[in-house]
Amino acid sequence: QFLGMSAFHTTIMVLLLVFLVVMIRMYFFKMRRAADLMAKLSHATQTAVGVAAVTPVSSPSASPAKKAPAKAPVAHSTTPSNSAEGDCCQDLEVECESADVGEERSDISRGLLRVAKRKLCRLRVARIYQETKDVKTFRFVACHGGALPFSYLPGQFLTLKLPVGDKPIHRSYTISSSPTQGYHCEITVKREDKGAGSRYLHDVVKEGDALEVQAPNGKFTFTGEEADSVVLIAGGVGITPMMSITRALTDMEWQGEIYFVVACRDTKHLIFKSDLKRLEERHPNLHVFVALSRIKKDIAGYHRGRLSKERFKKWVPDISSKWIHICGAPVMMDATKEMLADLGVPKENIHLENFGSQQKPVAKLPGAEKPKDLPVAQETNESATNVTFATSGKSAGLMPDETVLEAAERVEVEIDYSCRTGMCGVCTVKMKSGQVTMETEDGLDPDDKAAGMILACQAKPTTDIVVEA
Repeated sequence: QFLGMSAFHTTIMVLLLVFLVVMIRMYFFKMRRAADLMAKLSHATQTAVGVAAVTPVSSPSASPAKKAPAKAPVAHSTTPSNSAEGDCCQDLEVECESADVGEERSDISRGLLRVAKRKLCRLRVARIYQETKDVKTFRFVACHGGALPFSYLPGQFLTLKLPVGDKPIHRSYTISSSPTQGYHCEITVKREDKGAGSRYLHDVVKEGDALEVQAPNGKFTFTGEEADSVVLIAGGVGITPMMSITRALTDMEWQGEIYFVVACRDTKHLIFKSDLKRLEERHPNLHVFVALSRIKKDIAGYHRGRLSKERFKKWVPDISSKWIHICGAPVMMDATKEMLADLGVPKENIHLENFGSQQKPVAKLPGAEKPKDLPVAQETNESATNVTFATSGKSAGLMPDETVLEAAERVEVEIDYSCRTGMCGVCTVKMKSGQVTMETEDGLDPDDKAAGMILACQAKPTTDIVVEA
């Protein structure tokens, strides 16, 4: 006998224990196979074209200020650590925003996730489309799979950190896709010969690459809540925010009238030509008008010549009462504003988007020779208005009409920036003491202002100030 059991009972107990061990091993083997299968399915979902599910979007009928946060489901997936994509966020200096945003995930009528505004994350370039000879669209997806780690409003821009030269640069590009497509976002970029960012994207970036980005920002938005109809006027590559707005409104089956007016040189330079045609065919409330300055006669729905008051009056009924968005080159926008003013459109109904690349002033380079007319007091910081950079332990006397960002560049204090027009918010820094004036504050939201944040590219001190930089 063994432990008081007969040989028969002992044999039965041994067999039961062996059976139990075998069953446990089979269970863990099956779970491991299931995990491997889920990882493969996740990888296939990331690389498939047009297969991703659409993130649910609430009806735009409720006011954003009163509407409760949407509870949109978020996909959870894993990517093998030895896969080609891997974990794109492993080597970031800051924590990458997780895909698991749960109940905090915003919908189109609520805008950005608060936690994502200043955070860096990394997105993978899934596809690159050649729109015209010098314009490409870059489609980004989340490296971790599933939904994007942020939400955005139609018309906002994405800021990219690009490894150009010895020091990375930040560039902001308007998102051309619709926020209703929760699994990808797109930027459409024209290659500029003198644009370091656009040349890098066009000439270096390829499908499969990963880029660091900051969550979308910008106030040039339209969600359908602002008015019951909208006029979108675009010039050249200024069509990008208008496409995001139009795609979002048509995805939501918005019932208001959309008047989409495009000015361009010819059909070869017309971006989203096929997309516009398809959307207009499918949505009777979308009215597209294209003026081409370099064609000899009207062809296939395209109108010869430039935009004019007569055309606006003919194309848009009762235009003086419409909500209007304009985006394009500064000369084009100025001329359009004058025409709309002559047609009786109130200033408060006109909303503009300035492209940072067209408005950006020349930066003062560190180490540049000081102007000969610089007062001695400013060189010695004895009586001039001073800015102290607390983190770097440096200070500078302000030259006439000089901004905090320009002073920082002069004394080699690093402050990130992108547009230099006060729109993108990349150069936001905290002011610990002092007072400044800012010509443009679009890059700041009320929470930023309450926290004492300023835009370094716009801030001009009126007293001695101390900033965290």
